[in-house]
Amino acid sequence: MLVVPTFRTFAGASRPVRREVAVSPAFARLPPPLIIIGMHRSGTSLVSGMLSCMGGFMDPAWPRVTGADAIIPPGPLVRRNGYGEATAFRLLNERLLHWAGAEWDNPSEFLKQRDGAAFEARCLRAIQSATFTTLRTGYLSKAPSRRPAAWGWKDPRNSLTIPFWLEAFPDARILHVRRNADAIVDSLMKREQSRERTIVRSSMSARIMRVAANPRLLIDRMARRLAPDSRRPAPHAPLDRDRAYRLVDEYVSECLRYRALGSRYEEVHYEDILIAPRTLASRIAEFGGVAASGESISNAASFVTQPDSSNTVKSSQRSPFSAEEAPR
Repeated sequence: MLVVPTFRTFAGASRPVRREVAVSPAFARLPPPLIIIGMHRSGTSLVSGMLSCMGGFMDPAWPRVTGADAIIPPGPLVRRNGYGEATAFRLLNERLLHWAGAEWDNPSEFLKQRDGAAFEARCLRAIQSATFTTLRTGYLSKAPSRRPAAWGWKDPRNSLTIPFWLEAFPDARILHVRRNADAIVDSLMKREQSRERTIVRSSMSARIMRVAANPRLLIDRMARRLAPDSRRPAPHAPLDRDRAYRLVDEYVSECLRYRALGSRYEEVHYEDILIAPRTLASRIAEFGGVAASGESISNAASFVTQPDSSNTVKSSQRSPFSAEEAPR
């Protein structure tokens, strides 16, 4: 049994709450995980990819997504849908949101219900159970060693569900990836437009080609259908720029609460990674507990700066901090 201190907000102040959460022995004997949080399209995939280049176990599908040498940047379709994330963790996060009738881009109902005793208990039971089942078989069993020295997962939905994960992994380190809000909204709108075009022009051959280019789509669909309580929320209005900006504020506000964790919380800016990839790779590895060699740090930096990686930043969207001054 793990005695878990978590942070809950009462009248604007954080106070510790102690609980006992049982996780499977396979997870309990591992070092604390690194949990990556941040708004969608803020660079969480890039950071997860960098960690994978340096030896962190973040995504069981990493070699298949990037190539055998784990340095080749993912293709455009994979980048559009995100990469570097462990499917088992992401599907569980989606399931918790769906129980509240929420989605990643419409999280209000989840946030309203999150601290309710009955809802909280249900979510914690699901996480506990998953450490014995889907998280063990879909993630941990695929690790290169039985006890990875540095492990974790990225999913922007962690920004919303992190209170529950801290119940299960009380000593976890939290890495918050930030990006200029205008750049995030531009990226979201570009993805929305691309998906709308895909729906309009969809055909059987096109669907087959999309699955071949990104097998995760088929895996996700099958997993959702087989999962218990797999009901999805009713469709809502398409994402527009105003709502996208509100989402950015909502996600970032949730993430910033965990500055209260002190040395177990770190912030990195996407723009700073592009300006000084080697410096930031070294900093990310140190915080994540990854024993990175000089060569692996160079690999991570090369992953960021590959010519076809599409990692660019406009001068108007640069971080206001240098790599050395970025908030920690």
